[in-house]
Amino acid sequence: MSMFIQKLKRSIAEQRAEERTKAEVEKQGALLEYVAIMADVELPEEESEGFNRGEI
Repeated sequence: MSMFIQKLKRSIAEQRAEERTKAEVEKQGALLEYVAIMADVELPEEESEGFNRGEI
């Protein structure tokens, strides 16, 4: 039986902070879409290269 040990590149606190930031960006995007739908407003299509909602 062998065990693999993986060295962390970042601290756990840094990883959790990044996860919270990504979740907040995704949450705000969903809220923006919801408000736009309720207000019967069309949001412009994203045309930026390499950027997806939720990415930082």
